Amino acid sequence: MPLSALYEIGKIVSKDKDELDSLIEPINLKKKQLERENYNLKILFDLKNNSIEISKDLLSEFKTEDVKCYLYCGNNSARAKQYFLTRLASKGLKYTLGKMFFDLREKMKELSLNKENKLFEIVDEVIKSELYDYDKNDNRVDEENKKFHLNKINSDEKINDDNITEEMIKRIIFGKQRNEYAGKNLQLIIPMVKLKNGEEYILPKCDEYKELLLLTSRQYKDKEMFKNKYCYVCNREVHSSSSHISKFPRDAITKIFITDKTNYASQFDKNNYDKNYQFCENCKNILLNAEKFIKNNLRFTMAGVSTFIIPSFLIKDLDIQYENGINAIKERVELAFYGETLSNFIESLQSDVHFLGKDIPMNLTFLNYETDGNSFKIVGLMKDIPDFNFIKLIRILNEEHLKFIDEIKYFNLNMIYKIIPLKFGKMGISSTRNNVLELYNNLLNFRKISNKVLYSYFCQALYCSFYEQFKMYKNLLQTGSFDYAIHNLFFYYLILFNTMKRLNLFFEENKMENSLKSTEIQKDKKQKFLDQQGFNEQQQALFYLGCLINEVGIAQYNAKHKHKPILNKINYQGMTKNDIKRLFLEVFEKLVQYRKLSSYVEKDNSKFKKLFDRNFENWQLNDEENVFFLLSGYAYKMSSINKSTDNNKETNNIENTNEEVQNG
Repeated sequence: MPLSALYEIGKIVSKDKDELDSLIEPINLKKKQLERENYNLKILFDLKNNSIEISKDLLSEFKTEDVKCYLYCGNNSARAKQYFLTRLASKGLKYTLGKMFFDLREKMKELSLNKENKLFEIVDEVIKSELYDYDKNDNRVDEENKKFHLNKINSDEKINDDNITEEMIKRIIFGKQRNEYAGKNLQLIIPMVKLKNGEEYILPKCDEYKELLLLTSRQYKDKEMFKNKYCYVCNREVHSSSSHISKFPRDAITKIFITDKTNYASQFDKNNYDKNYQFCENCKNILLNAEKFIKNNLRFTMAGVSTFIIPSFLIKDLDIQYENGINAIKERVELAFYGETLSNFIESLQSDVHFLGKDIPMNLTFLNYETDGNSFKIVGLMKDIPDFNFIKLIRILNEEHLKFIDEIKYFNLNMIYKIIPLKFGKMGISSTRNNVLELYNNLLNFRKISNKVLYSYFCQALYCSFYEQFKMYKNLLQTGSFDYAIHNLFFYYLILFNTMKRLNLFFEENKMENSLKSTEIQKDKKQKFLDQQGFNEQQQALFYLGCLINEVGIAQYNAKHKHKPILNKINYQGMTKNDIKRLFLEVFEKLVQYRKLSSYVEKDNSKFKKLFDRNFENWQLNDEENVFFLLSGYAYKMSSINKSTDNNKETNNIENTNEEVQNG
């Protein structure tokens, strides 16, 4: 677990911050939200005039620093007292106009803040006013009775809905027509009270409210647990306890240490949670700051899974502009995963920002997680990846991509996710997502895998594309036509294969000598391509058969077949050497039928027969490898490598037809 890295980040971002800062919840507006007008709204509970005022005069422009000014601390947990005063308009109106005042009064009583406390007096006066639907004599505490009379709102519009929405408020402020309030967003809702004597108070700005928040932050069920014990974070002997975990949001990383279920406790004893993880008050505040910073600044999506980027610096006590550097880390990681090409990432390394690729060594941890807002589940962890590994991997992937830039225009790390078929269930979650997360983990940590894994993924991707199973395999790259799918998938996988070979990330495989001598086969353009890719004799044999299949496919397309029937003869889940032999006989029969046995095609035919017959008894490729190398020839015939190098008339005619199919 990167908890030590979390602590180091927390120490840096906690500089010049107090305990209250650790409770503040930042609001980062998304790009679409920034394009709109964003406001804060003060709701005035006017006890003097017995009304609830909502108007344009109480609007103010939203600024990011308002979360600190009005002490926005997010939401109370659903089952807890709803005493936070500043709320989000989209989620908190039902509390502001509902049970918030009642729960705030009860919370202040619980903390003994009900004596000589101005905030308590104001809240108590509001509840006892005619604005609040609560029978003081009957002392009812039913949920439906702890709310304001909405008919007291200063509006000519009838409001009968107890669960008043943001849209209703906007209709009151800006006008009833949609074009009057469209493009305007409400962010913070801030309660304000005017007493009968005319005094006005913005409640979140009361010093008593700050005191309440700090006391609540330090409030624990079992105070006896706070003794001088070893803090697992700062390594000091101070008042430490696992009870601090209860103060973290439900979707926090620290919440992986569960403290409310006995089966998670050491020896199944609820008094032994401290043995799992305990820390002190100071570390609690540091970790809270770190959690919020990472959540708002270092989160992105990897393989469709929410992911935190957690950097750990190998040089301690850095005297640098941390926030700028952190933004550079996220921007560059997102460039690597979502930029059009990896060249964009390489170019970004030349900037003046220190982090990632400059003179400050660091490790990156990618924490893949799921959360429903109530719990936090880690689904993948790529731990302590040196930035050198990350950059080296991208440089080599980029070099391999540039070799085939005319075939594959766009390539980034996310493309690996797009070429590995993942089966999605009804809930929209892939049951096989660990396949791609594990591959990313192996790539980034330079761990070896079997190349058979990639051949298997390639065949699965082809099978899904052939039968158009995109609804089930939602992540899979869609190319329009199956011909294009063969072409693109082959070159994507070829880039990945070549990269992993250069990094020596494949386990030792049985290597076959290529006994062909340069005098036996003329070094034409195809042979040069095969030599560059390091294809052995068996792989070359299948390559030439793939070229023949392409010839038949073009002939069938020209014969007005809706689909190319020859492609139905391939088993995309794998083919044995005997399957290959039978396929060749059918291909040869079709070449004769369509009169395609020209000298050019006959040359490929003879090369296949010679290489296949010589290696048949000692065939070493497995069924899925056979499919990959078979379709390598098919993809090559569609490629611009082939188009730009062959000049004879027959070849040009074939290529033009291929182009029509691709655009078709």
